[in-house]
Amino acid sequence: MLGNDCSLRLFDGRLYGGAEILEASRIHKHLMFDEYARRVALSAAALQPGRGPWFIDFAPASIRIPEFCPTGMLPREIVFGAAESDLASDPDRSEEIRDLMRNCGFGFSVDDAGTRAESLRTVCDLRPDYIKLDKNLVRSIERPVHAATVRKLVEIGDRTGAAVIAKGVDRKRTMENLWLLGVRYMQGYLFGSPKPGG
Repeated sequence: MLGNDCSLRLFDGRLYGGAEILEASRIHKHLMFDEYARRVALSAAALQPGRGPWFIDFAPASIRIPEFCPTGMLPREIVFGAAESDLASDPDRSEEIRDLMRNCGFGFSVDDAGTRAESLRTVCDLRPDYIKLDKNLVRSIERPVHAATVRKLVEIGDRTGAAVIAKGVDRKRTMENLWLLGVRYMQGYLFGSPKPGG
């Protein structure tokens, strides 16, 4: 495991994960919600110094260039990440956002990587600090095509200095297969459940 995810959870008869909440906000163009969620995550992380890095998701459309540069904690403890599909939709802006985050001292992550034909190119072009593998890719790692994709992303990470993180690791067999493919950082229910505040 590497770092901590600042996750959103909403309960209304069932538990909604952060990705579902952000997707709903994206569909309804609620970019103010994304900004608010980012501020809440930064505030929560600031209360726990030295326990980073903290991974905070964002919608690229909500980032205002050049005003974006949160303060209040050590930048090296924060990694901002966006879904690979969102970043691929506007490569030039995504590079601007990556450069802005790095100039502010933050880490940069490409999340949900490996499920699209363009994934490898997007990761190569953006050269993130972290590559987070898509959960569906991880959970079906025993399929040869998925294993080959993970192997290629690990190779890219090795060449560019990016750490590859597997999300959604719930079974020991999945962990073992990922380890054999070169993935050294993993998160999922196999290692524990999400906990409020850390």
